[in-house]
Amino acid sequence: MKIHKACDYISLDWLLYGEGQMETDVDSDNNIHYTPSLFDENSLFTPEGPASPEYRKENEVKAPLYPSKEIVREEIKYVEIPAKKITEIRIFFDNGTYETFKPEN
Repeated sequence: MKIHKACDYISLDWLLYGEGQMETDVDSDNNIHYTPSLFDENSLFTPEGPASPEYRKENEVKAPLYPSKEIVREEIKYVEIPAKKITEIRIFFDNGTYETFKPEN
C-alpha cells in the first residue's frame, strides 16, 4: 500500500496479484485509495509525502579491490608400493658380539 500511495500510477492489482498492466492512469476513478491504519506510525511515507531528499545519502558501489581467486583443482595420486621383505636380522649383545639371522626363501 505504501508503494501504491507513493507511486499512484502503479496498478494495485499488478502490485498485489501480478495481473494487468503495471502502470495506470493517475486520473482514473477506479484507483483504490490508501487509508492509514494504526500500524503506520513508523511508516517511511508520511501523509505529506516521502521524506525530504536532503537527508538521503547515496553511496557509489565500487568494484572489489581484490580480484576473485581462481579455483584450483588438486589431484592426489596413490602409488602402490610393493611390500617390504626382511632380508637380515642382527642381534647385538653387550659383550660386543652379534648374531645374524637370514630368512629362508
